[in-house]
Amino acid sequence: MDKKKLMRKTKSELIEMLEAHGLEISESSLKEDLVERILARERSREDSGEKTKEKKPAKKIKLHKEKKEHNDGKKERKHEEKLERKAEKRRRHEADAVTAAQEKVEEVKYST
Repeated sequence: MDKKKLMRKTKSELIEMLEAHGLEISESSLKEDLVERILARERSREDSGEKTKEKKPAKKIKLHKEKKEHNDGKKERKHEEKLERKAEKRRRHEADAVTAAQEKVEEVKYST
């Protein structure tokens, strides 16, 4: 995370981030000091070869979004096909109803 993003966070959010890493922080610490400690922790983790936790989820989220966009097209096509089948079924039903009504008229003509 860069300094600008960290500075946008609230002081309590920064404290929570540091406490999540097992660091004890006092409430009287300045926001700038908290940001510097977070950045120093990230630099030390990078120097030691330890991967940061923030990079992995970002990659997974990106892949998930790409997959979702790909699947949305399939879902949309399936939905359109389903609507087309319903419309065809409705047209057949209406045509059958018209035919039945015409047959009924013909029966009435000859029965009276």
